[in-house]
Amino acid sequence: MIQRIIVSKAAKDALVYETGKFKYAETGGILCGHYKSDAIIITSASGPGPNALHSIDQFIMDKDWMYTFIDREYEISKGLNIYVGEWHTHPETTPRPSIVDAKSIYERTLEWEYGDIVFIIIGFIDFSEIKIKDQIVAVCYEKESDSICEIPIQFQEDQ
Repeated sequence: MIQRIIVSKAAKDALVYETGKFKYAETGGILCGHYKSDAIIITSASGPGPNALHSIDQFIMDKDWMYTFIDREYEISKGLNIYVGEWHTHPETTPRPSIVDAKSIYERTLEWEYGDIVFIIIGFIDFSEIKIKDQIVAVCYEKESDSICEIPIQFQEDQ
């Protein structure tokens, strides 16, 4: 079971930038990185893609964009970085996974054979880079306990 999520500065900057582009609608993207011991190291975060759909309470990613992003990250890293999860925003200050989120992470985890995956949710009400630590949550599905668990997040510049 993953015990912590480590987000690189580049990934954090991408999350902040992409969240700021959609101040009144949900948005999101893919997380790429790798596994190290009890951690997921997130090295990059994509945007939603040009054909994504956004509304105040829903976000549908551009799947072609998603696959292209994953393939590019894998190639650039010479096979080190792979899909490790997804991120999206919620119209609230303190985000929590919705029932739809819980179902999605459950299904994605059962489909994914390479390790645990993480869903990061960012609250976009009154959002700023300074407040990201207070408006972000990372969750994983734990197979052993059949539950969604919150995982601590560290930002690389904090280490």
